[in-house]
Amino acid sequence: MRLLAAIITLALLGTAGLAGHALWVMSGMAGPQARSVLLSAPKMPNRARQADPEQGAPESSAPIVARHWPPLFGEPQPPAPPQAQPSAPTQTAAPPKPPLESLGYTLNGVVQTDTGVWAMVGHPAGGRLLRKGDNLEPGIIVTRIDARGLWVSRYDDPPELLAFPEKPLQ
Repeated sequence: MRLLAAIITLALLGTAGLAGHALWVMSGMAGPQARSVLLSAPKMPNRARQADPEQGAPESSAPIVARHWPPLFGEPQPPAPPQAQPSAPTQTAAPPKPPLESLGYTLNGVVQTDTGVWAMVGHPAGGRLLRKGDNLEPGIIVTRIDARGLWVSRYDDPPELLAFPEKPLQ
């Protein structure tokens, strides 16, 4: 009885090994030589199976069935190429700067003395007394003061006029 159990165990173990090998070949991980073990050629006499040098190798008439499962999570994709950086940044026109009056500044008066010309500028935060070369705000410099008003340059742009406010006639 024990001998019979040992023989059956060895037979089942061999069958399990063959089934595992067949599964490995069908999964596509085996090389072409391992596939030839499973895909047997049709039965032919030995004479017909030998290759003639003029004919080349004999061809099998049995169709080879593709035994590949479709990928479960899709095909692996190659990494996307990096997007090219623009070689030169395009310069867009800067939006127009708001008028000086919209910043809250008004020219209240001009004073001329022996030492120079001064302008009195009003602002909601408080009035200031300025002369040529002073900063009204960071980046806004007084370039000249004349009878028409106060000329300022914003960030080295051409000078702009901050004129006296026009008073309505009463």
